[in-house]
Amino acid sequence: MISINSNEMNHIIEVEVKGKISENDIHEFEQYFNQKKENQEELNLLLAVEDAKYSLNGLIEDFKFDIKHWNDFHKIAVVSDDNWIELGSKLTDILPTIEVKHFNDHEKDKAKAWLN
Repeated sequence: MISINSNEMNHIIEVEVKGKISENDIHEFEQYFNQKKENQEELNLLLAVEDAKYSLNGLIEDFKFDIKHWNDFHKIAVVSDDNWIELGSKLTDILPTIEVKHFNDHEKDKAKAWLN
């Protein structure tokens, strides 16, 4: 499930990902993203991940979203204590145009500050 958290920063999308992620979850997130994108040239993403598991269709839709919107993000802060999430965020160092940084669960405020 993807939960979108409201915040007072127009350029930051804050989401929590926990449990099974479906195709519908990705579509709902993309609708929200498109609304935010109308008023912002670039967005930053605060992504808190805990025990995420994709359905096959959810994974496919997530890849489609990433490819379509990769250049719309400036920074992504990944907050998680899961080792595979930390490794994944380090792999993005080889991708141009976007900064991705990993933070542990207890560093959420530090992640928000980095995104500002």
